[in-house]
This record gives sequence, structure tokens and C-alpha cells, in this order.
Amino acid sequence: MSRTAAVIYLWAPDDETANSSFDQLAKRCEDYAFRFCWDVVETVRDVGGSNEFYERWTRVNAFARTGLDQVLALIHEKRAAIVLVPNARMVGATTRVYHAVCERVEKLGGFVQVVSDDTNASADTPTTEAD
Repeated sequence: MSRTAAVIYLWAPDDETANSSFDQLAKRCEDYAFRFCWDVVETVRDVGGSNEFYERWTRVNAFARTGLDQVLALIHEKRAAIVLVPNARMVGATTRVYHAVCERVEKLGGFVQVVSDDTNASADTPTTEAD
């Protein structure tokens, strides 16, 4: 039986935030994957860009986050089936962005799994946009 491949995706708006949090967040995702016998094939660390806008039809540089493009390529190439994120805000600051990215991953044959320890769930949840 082959194990399911996962990619960890970490995003931070700046280097300071990334340096202070990425190791702990990656470890939390690795532990989660281990519990489900998933193989982590890569950890993508993305710094900069925006998580507030996403054009779902864009194929390259989805809102200036090259790491997200790497993740989408791994899913498209069938090198990973699961995108592990420590919280939903790593994917998008709003529910619209979060769902657009999840939809894109699903269309490529994968899914996004949020790994949350619920210590501060409200801060980890994308905000709802008014239409």
C-alpha cells in the first residue's frame, strides 16, 4: 500500500514573521501528517505577496506568491495530493480567497487540509467579505 503524499505550505507577509514562526508551524504539520501516515514530500515557505486577492484563473504568480504556484505545480504533477496548512489564513485572508484556492487545488486533484490546534481558532479563520 502506497502512502499519500502531502506538501506543507507556509506563508508569511514578511521575513520577521516567517523567521519567528515557520519552524514551529512546519513541525505541527509534520506531526499531523505522521498521525495519518502521509509522506511530506516538500515544505514550501512563501514570504511576501498578498493573501487577500486571488484570481482563480491565473496560472502563474497567483497573487505574487510563487510558493503557492509551486504547491499547485506539485498537485498538478501528482507529486502530492494534500496541501497541509497550519491555519486557513495561510491560504487566504478572506473566505472568498480561501475557497478559490481550495477550489483550484481540488480541480487539480488534491485537497487543502487545515491543521489547527484550536488554540486561537478565531484568529486563524478567514474573514467573511461583504458582497
